[in-house]
Amino acid sequence: MISAVLLYFKYANSEEIEDMDRYIIMSVLTFICIIGLVMLFFLRLPQSNQSIDKETHNSCSAVFVTIRDNIMLLLERDMLLLIVLFFYTGLVQAFYNGVYGPAMSYTQNLNMQPDELSFTGYILKGCGGFLGSLFFAILGDMTIRWGRDVFMYLAGVFHLFTFIIIYLNIPNESSFGENQAASIIDPPNFYLAIACSFLYGLGAAFYTVHIYSMLAGAFVAESTAGFGIYKFFQCLGCALAYLYSKYASLYIQMGILIVLLIAAVACFAIVERSVRAKQQADQP
Repeated sequence: MISAVLLYFKYANSEEIEDMDRYIIMSVLTFICIIGLVMLFFLRLPQSNQSIDKETHNSCSAVFVTIRDNIMLLLERDMLLLIVLFFYTGLVQAFYNGVYGPAMSYTQNLNMQPDELSFTGYILKGCGGFLGSLFFAILGDMTIRWGRDVFMYLAGVFHLFTFIIIYLNIPNESSFGENQAASIIDPPNFYLAIACSFLYGLGAAFYTVHIYSMLAGAFVAESTAGFGIYKFFQCLGCALAYLYSKYASLYIQMGILIVLLIAAVACFAIVERSVRAKQQADQP
């Protein structure tokens, strides 16, 4: 969000980015990356588990044991259901970053500078993500009281409204290039267009927080493998979305997302209720 604000004021009225500015941007990003890597070395190491099987101390055996355990985790019912959500997160991430942002810029009837549209959208996306994360940082105990599925329903509603507004406000041809095609709301509304960015960021914060919470809480012993599976299927969904976005129109892509969104929320709710039932059964 901060970087989008800085870029907005720097390049809102510019048609190109100078070479020196590119070097500055890449240098800053590289410096931040290095700081992040250095900070990792200061993280406290986990305590060694004395109950680990002796065969895992053999490096060769440990690899096969890890692969075996990951496959077994992948084939568990709850993880198979969560994969639908993981896959959806990759699709919607690619849609927003690679399709919707350019589609706003290509919609000439919005009567705004393309760079201004893009930067404003990313700022609003960051605001939504920030507010969503701040909400759970302050009121995280509500998740325990109401359950993770309630907030996943809210994330689904936010994204569903996002797709509906995009359908009404952005022409179908906008995913392929510049156009002056008419949308259902004619002319398209700038404020509705950037409101979709905010709703996307808010919904993404909601489901990201609860994916992490689910993996860390329901798969305590296999949390590392769980996060690996999550990132694998998220990246797979992202790659496939970029692949078909070249050929599918805006409305077709949103249709795919809506179907997967409904399936993902339903699958997460099933897993959440299963986890709560197990926790209640384990209580004395």
